[in-house]
Amino acid sequence: SKSTEGKGLLIASRFFWHTGKEKQAKMCVEKVIAKNRRNLDALALFGWICMTSDNPRQVKRSVTFFSTAIKMDAKHLPSLAGRARHLASRNDYAGALADINQMIVSHPGYKP
Repeated sequence: SKSTEGKGLLIASRFFWHTGKEKQAKMCVEKVIAKNRRNLDALALFGWICMTSDNPRQVKRSVTFFSTAIKMDAKHLPSLAGRARHLASRNDYAGALADINQMIVSHPGYKP
């Protein structure tokens, strides 16, 4: 099924990302997004892949994926965490703190 295929591609993408294979990770997650542009986990993962890239353009681009997912679900934890980290890296501590506060309010039992 499409859902199973998407989950498998996300797992593969995470594996490639964690093993330093950015190109393969992007290829897998792009396939998921191409089939479902509203897949929050895929958008967040793409944001994380871009944010940890050696390419400064990709790092800058990462916030777009996090923000897109947050517009669809203001409580999406991986996207909030990613955007907070991105904003903090850009010295936007007020923005980062706003996302961290949203994480705490939305997920009181979450422990990173």
